[in-house]
Amino acid sequence: GETFVTALEQAVGADVRASRSLVGAAKLGGSWEMSEHANKPRPPLTQDGMVYYGGVFTAGDLTLTGLIDGSGKSINTFYLVDTNNTPEASDDLIVGSFVLPATPDVASHFSITVTVPDITHTYLVYDSGFRLYGTLTAVADIDPVMAGD
Repeated sequence: GETFVTALEQAVGADVRASRSLVGAAKLGGSWEMSEHANKPRPPLTQDGMVYYGGVFTAGDLTLTGLIDGSGKSINTFYLVDTNNTPEASDDLIVGSFVLPATPDVASHFSITVTVPDITHTYLVYDSGFRLYGTLTAVADIDPVMAGD
């Protein structure tokens, strides 16, 4: 995270801010405070905008868990594709990838966490031949004040 923000600042020639928590409406667990900053940052919205904004920015982590069955012949690369919640494939975007071993020599269970741009979107998991392997869809949050509960 911090290394990426520093590299991004150098690449764009401007200050870049980052948050380690939800950004947005307090009633949904968000805040307009930035965790890391060199100078006093300006908020992303005006004071009225912060008061009346009714949501939170929805980037977050997806954790994929499963079992390696041991039938593979090579390293297995998988791609996570954001559908942007549209039926058209033209706006789909690869947002992550992960590699699993072909055989479970040491451990057969896996847990992979991928940061995604919007936890409310539908994501498709493709294997290295870009054959659809699975679909991930958002489910309702039990406690909207504490994200992920």
